[in-house]
Amino acid sequence: MNSPDPQGNLRQGVGWMSWALLWVLVALWGSAFSLISVALRELPGITLVGLRLAMGWLVLLGLFHLKGKRLPRQPRAWAYFTVIAVFGNCLPYYLITWGQEVVPSGMTGILMSITPLVVVGLAHFTLPGEKAGILKLAGIVAGFMGIWFLLSSSGQEQMAEQTGMLSRQLGILLGAVCYGVTIIIARRQPVQDPMLASLAVLGISALVMIVPALLAMPPGDWADLGWQTLLSVTVLGVFCTGYATVVYFQLIRTAGATFLSLMNYLIPLWAVLVGAIFLGEKLHPGGWLAMLVVLLGVGLAGARR
Repeated sequence: MNSPDPQGNLRQGVGWMSWALLWVLVALWGSAFSLISVALRELPGITLVGLRLAMGWLVLLGLFHLKGKRLPRQPRAWAYFTVIAVFGNCLPYYLITWGQEVVPSGMTGILMSITPLVVVGLAHFTLPGEKAGILKLAGIVAGFMGIWFLLSSSGQEQMAEQTGMLSRQLGILLGAVCYGVTIIIARRQPVQDPMLASLAVLGISALVMIVPALLAMPPGDWADLGWQTLLSVTVLGVFCTGYATVVYFQLIRTAGATFLSLMNYLIPLWAVLVGAIFLGEKLHPGGWLAMLVVLLGVGLAGARR
């Protein structure tokens, strides 16, 4: 039986299609870290970010052109879109990509688990009715302890081989914090069709990043890009950015945010497995323990009364 969610959208319930779409989303976003690692072998980080955003925007633009929808005209809405574009796309995409120049893809997936913890913590102070209880506070503490353990244990092993490892890890964490801040900001924006908002935000993000992206890549180097780089960029832009946005909002409408929160547990695991299978990455025992502690923290922080 269909039921409305708190925002008034028609929720169809969790069926096999919802589970299939959830795994599609986990596969796309969990594999993105490995694809970034591959593309960074031949592309500057900022160039990769600009191309990814532009491709994702083109996918959504084509979809909305077919549906005949129009973008909102209210100046306040566009002010929110601009803030979200900067803090939700441009900054975190660049910081995470910059971090992955050194940090393995699987470890990046684990570090990104801090986002839901940041959301719960910020919501406690900024959103009415979102006060965190003892269980949520314990989850936040556990999650940050897991991240600290991951940074300390991994840094000691790899610092000798990779200079700047800790600073790159902190860059990824800062990108994850940007995502959390953006979610809080988005909850306060004027009510908009979420898909239209995504089109506007991706468009602004692509406009901001595409010029420095092209300037960072010498013109003569484009012809030398290998097929693996081209394939990675295409999958990142078209599928992991554009199509994944469509799947995300489809799941929000049909299954709800609570069901969608399962991806917070699945994406780090997927990222670690993909990095191990396709890139030969190895997560040391301390890293596995840190991941379990972080996921425990995410579970506690997301607990409902």
